[in-house]
Amino acid sequence: MKDLIREYNQALRELEAMRVIASEEDSVIIGGMISDVRYALEWMRSARMPGNRRGIERRSSYQREVCIDSVQLQAYVRNQETNESTISAWDKEKIDNCLSILSDQQKDCFYMHVAKMYSLEDVATILGLQKTTVQNHVDRAKNKIKDYLENKPAVQFELF
Repeated sequence: MKDLIREYNQALRELEAMRVIASEEDSVIIGGMISDVRYALEWMRSARMPGNRRGIERRSSYQREVCIDSVQLQAYVRNQETNESTISAWDKEKIDNCLSILSDQQKDCFYMHVAKMYSLEDVATILGLQKTTVQNHVDRAKNKIKDYLENKPAVQFELF
């Protein structure tokens, strides 16, 4: 990372030198490039998005936690109970092993989108997240499960 920061600093110095000798039209373009390089440098130095005062790990619990309506929770539990009759205990254990590698948010997003067929937008609304965040969680969950199954060939054949 230090090498990358050095390279960006060098590029910034070169751009500032070019801006001095550039024409007025080119100066505007180079100014935008300088702004982008400074933004990237600030991000690399602070390891946070420039302009944010707090990282996500420093937010209050009210900003990190999602409240779930008790009616939705009961519907979720009721749906779980009806689905258990079609899945054997052995199959459920194999699925639980696959899902155990996911974080809670990834598991929630993956379950709602893939198993319950909710749209990404609906999942985002229910969990209070951005649609792109839900998409990232679902994609990461799929990749984690895929990697897990590739490393465990016996599980792959038994599960699918």
